[in-house]
This record gives sequence, C-alpha cells and structure tokens, in this order.
Amino acid sequence: MKNALESLGKKWLLAISVFFGGLLLCEMVCRLAGYGTRADVHEDIANWQRDGQGEFFVYKAGATINMDGLRDYPHQVDNPEGRRRIVCLGDSVTYGYGIHPQYAYPFQLQMAFQQRNQNVEVFNVALPGWCIRQQLIAWQRIASKYKPNMVTVGVCLNDFAEMQNNLAEPPAWLVGAFNHSYLVRAMVNPAANEIAQIEEFIDHPEAARIQSAYDLYFSELAKLHRILTDAGVELRVFVFPFRFQYERANTHFGPQEEVARRCAESNIKYIDVLPFFKALGADAFIDHDHLNAEASVKFAHFLADQLEVPK
Repeated sequence: MKNALESLGKKWLLAISVFFGGLLLCEMVCRLAGYGTRADVHEDIANWQRDGQGEFFVYKAGATINMDGLRDYPHQVDNPEGRRRIVCLGDSVTYGYGIHPQYAYPFQLQMAFQQRNQNVEVFNVALPGWCIRQQLIAWQRIASKYKPNMVTVGVCLNDFAEMQNNLAEPPAWLVGAFNHSYLVRAMVNPAANEIAQIEEFIDHPEAARIQSAYDLYFSELAKLHRILTDAGVELRVFVFPFRFQYERANTHFGPQEEVARRCAESNIKYIDVLPFFKALGADAFIDHDHLNAEASVKFAHFLADQLEVPK
C-alpha cells in the first residue's frame, strides 16, 4: 500500500512539474517572441484601482502634464477677460493618444477659434482609460472650478463595455498575473477582446447585456447633464467611430444611432460626427480608434463649426 501511494505521489509530482514547466516554457517563448508585451497593452485601460487612487485617477504633474494632472497647458482659475470656456471631457481619443499633445483635438479646437478671432479657451480634461464615471468626477473635482460655458463629451464605443468591465473588476490574482506575465497578457489579448466587444454592440444591439451597458452609461451621463444644467452650462455629446466600421462590408452605425436616440429622449444635444469621418474613412486612424494628427486637426475645425460659439 505504501509503495502504491509513493508511486501515485510521484506521478502527481511529475504531472505538476510538467504542467508548471510547460507554463514556464510558454512564458519564455512569449518573452522571446514579443507576445504580450507592455507595448501591446494600453496601461490605463480598465483599471480604476490603479496606484491606490480608487476609481478616479490623474497623472503626476510634469513636462506635458499640468497641475490638474492632465495633458494640457496650465489654466488660470479666474477668467478676467471674460472669454468663453469649453471643457472637452473624454478618454484616450480626446487625450490624443499616439500623437503629440499639440495635435490633440481640444488643443487644435482652441487654435481653430483663434483663427476665427473668437475669444475661446479650451480645456482638455481627458485621460486614457476614463469612462463617463471618471469624466463626471473630473467635472466635480477639476473642471467646475474654471466655470466653463460649455462641456463636450467625446464618447468612444468602448466606453459602454468598459462601464460593465470596471463595475465587475477581475480578481486580484488575475490582475497581478496580467501585470507580470507575458503569457497571461497574450492569452487575454485585451485589444482583440475590445474589438470583439464593440462588434457585439453592432451585431446584437437588442441583447440584454448590451442594453444594460447603455443603461449604465446613460445613468451617469444623465447625472452629468443635470449637474451642468443646474450650473447653467451647456452640454454637447458626440460618438467617435471605430476604424472597422469603415472596413467591414456590412458594418452599420447602430451604436451612434442608439446614443443619438437616447440623447434626444434625455434632451441632451447630440452632434453627429459621422458625416465628417465618412469623408476620411479608415485613413483617419492610427489604430482601431485613435485619430492621427491630420484627422485630429481637421476634426477640431469641424467641431468648431458645430459648437455655436458667438462671434
């Protein structure tokens, strides 16, 4: 009996050793081949608990980061010139991910107003990974003190899924493994999963999970709208497309239509940006959703036409 137990124990030990040895080998292959590298992952996406800051986070002040923790130039709290102020809330697209800060569309929007001799100051209040909840908090903690006249919310299609993902945060062990393992990052493949989630919003718009995601998003947007309305601040909302919406043969723009419909029901002014992006098509993007510098500059001029700023 003892020999049988010893034999069984050795077999289990061998099996466990082979299993973990295989994992170690796969990890080494991923590292050597460059699968699951940090460069493949947007560090700020879908992690509200990062750096101990809870669900809201900003960056540390630095060369391109102002004292508010945003990638924007410094702004005076007071507005002695009485200029019109516009706050652009958003995520990595508004932030200007992948392009120089001066090409982010909020910066270029101010340039567009200056070229038109309109006295407007524009604030880039956006960071990668922010969703509508962070944007609402950013208004309360940062932007409201500047007393703007208008707020824009640049919605990215991944915002709806991210609301659900962040409210159901993964277990700590998986977060730790993702942070340290090339193999885990390659298996999770967040970029591909993000695309799959967006495609689900287009292909299965009536699914209960999809409608729930819209409900979660609009409950936060409605809070922001009420707060702004009470403060006498105008709100404008628009939805950026994903590149694959111009590349798939049968793609339609259902998410944009859904947001426009819900905005109309909530009395929120919606700006349809699809005609602008239709002219540029897939060439507007550096990846699946972020604008290149040229498209960002052009979009700023388009947006300046839509915001009804008095001359």
